[in-house]
Amino acid sequence: MKRRVELVYDADCPNVGSARTALLEAFAQRGLPAAWSEWERHDPEAPSYVRSCGSPTVLVDGRDTVPPLPRAAETWCRLYETESERLQGAPPVNSIAAALGRGSKARLLALLAPLPGALAALLPSCPFCWPLYAGALSALGLGYLLNEEHMPLVAAVLLLLTLLPLAYRVRERHGYGPLLVGVLGSGAVLLGKFLLGSDATLYAGLATLLAAHMWNIRRRDGKNCSRCETA
Repeated sequence: MKRRVELVYDADCPNVGSARTALLEAFAQRGLPAAWSEWERHDPEAPSYVRSCGSPTVLVDGRDTVPPLPRAAETWCRLYETESERLQGAPPVNSIAAALGRGSKARLLALLAPLPGALAALLPSCPFCWPLYAGALSALGLGYLLNEEHMPLVAAVLLLLTLLPLAYRVRERHGYGPLLVGVLGSGAVLLGKFLLGSDATLYAGLATLLAAHMWNIRRRDGKNCSRCETA
């Protein structure tokens, strides 16, 4: 999955070119194709979270590659300390490269996020399937849940776990859209599984839930720097 890389800058910032060069070098260090989005801080179309960034700032998956010092001024230029304790106007290449290399576990967790919803859909609705789950629940000390009347509650908890990643930092990703789609999908899973007994509704809900997660982990593009991507 591609990392969400963003360059935040002011239109009159003299260090934007250096920041782009640092980005190209960092991508090259990691052996990744150079591609990122750019936001001019005062552009009306820019998301709200970039307005508190200095110029230039490089964000990887919404996180600053170098934690900034607190500033009182609304508009400020950033200075970065290099490994030789010198100051420069662009983020150090090593800091950007390190940020590009982080998050493999987070990406894996994002891909596994729909798994509880799938388990909820596969919960047994007949007593003949319950022994398959007895060992797992007993090992967790939850064997008392292994009865028909508790199955909707177990499914609801699993679906809630599936929705948590969609609710995390919801405004910095794609707004409330993925979360609302996930809620609709979870509702369809519960309806199809326990109320309607409809496989079509059940699998449609599961597909909707999966689509919500794919939407949630998709890159949020800003204004692409086609010149830099070509380079």
